[in-house]
Formats: sequence, C-alpha cells, structure tokens
Amino acid sequence: MVVGLALLPAAIVDKNADIVLLQEVWREADAELFEDIGKKSGYVVHAGPRQTHNDGLITWVKTDILAPGTKVETGRKAY
Repeated sequence: MVVGLALLPAAIVDKNADIVLLQEVWREADAELFEDIGKKSGYVVHAGPRQTHNDGLITWVKTDILAPGTKVETGRKAY
C-alpha cells in the first residue's frame, strides 16, 4: 500500500460523514482495508468483488442515519 493511502481511511472517518463514496480502489488489499475500517467505524459497506467485476468503487453509509430494518443495496452495471 502507498504510504499516503494508509492515512486516508482514518482521515475519512474523522470527518464523520453520513455517506462516503470512494473510487479508484483497485487492489484487493486496499479494498479490504477500506471495508474493514468502514465496518469498524459504524458504516454499512458496499464493494464489488475485485476478481470478477472490479469497478474500483466502495460506498460507506453511516448505520445511525438508517431507519431500523433498512436494507441498503447497491447495483452495478458493466459498461
């Protein structure tokens, strides 16, 4: 991982945003890092598989803004 990238997840969490949209997250190790930190920081995390349809996108939605029982879903479409 690039050194600057290692600092990015904590900087994002510090902003306490309700929704975070990340792009250009191509490598599996980087995607796993963002998924792990997002979940530990109270977000529902969506990221497609890096092996089959790697769009480089990750979405975080803060769980405390969701109504109880709300299921957050995302869809993908290859271009």
